[in-house]
Amino acid sequence: MEIVAHNQSKQTSLAMVMGLGFLGGLILNLMPCVLPVIGLKILSFVQQAGHSRREALVLSQGEEELAWRPFSRKSFEELIAAQHTVMVDFTADWCMTCKTLEKLVLNTSRTHSAVRRHGVATLRADWTHASPEVTEMLELLGSKQVPVIAIFPAGSANEPIVFGGVYTQEMLLRALDEAGPSKMLHLTAAQARSNWK
Repeated sequence: MEIVAHNQSKQTSLAMVMGLGFLGGLILNLMPCVLPVIGLKILSFVQQAGHSRREALVLSQGEEELAWRPFSRKSFEELIAAQHTVMVDFTADWCMTCKTLEKLVLNTSRTHSAVRRHGVATLRADWTHASPEVTEMLELLGSKQVPVIAIFPAGSANEPIVFGGVYTQEMLLRALDEAGPSKMLHLTAAQARSNWK
């Protein structure tokens, strides 16, 4: 009788461990850093729905890496002083939402085209190891977590356009248009027009 009870106890323990493991996995998949990724992936599929299977495959693989420079307060302030529109991506290697946004929103041909058209300087603020400089800048923007994207318009750097958490490509493109071009680019275009007169 003792042997049967001991085996039943082992089976109950195994079932309990498996049940707790399943519950833990479910909780991890519903955490705030994973749940938005699911929504972004669904949004990506919806955006690609109007394309042929071949076009959708090309779109999903068509990353166009922006020319990111590492963030430092010094480089940021130099760009602002030079009248550049500046986009700062606050990210971390351990942030799945950040990595998804990089692939589906930031490093795409449409975003690359808008950045190039407006002469936007792009900085990547890596918070993987909680850099004090990046932490300070996040706090100035009213955030204590990543992902955050901040666009500082040329001439109006004290009025940044900030998205915390999940944002879409359409939101980002509208914000880049709203921020407008770097003043240096704008002056160059204005000078070119005046030379034609």
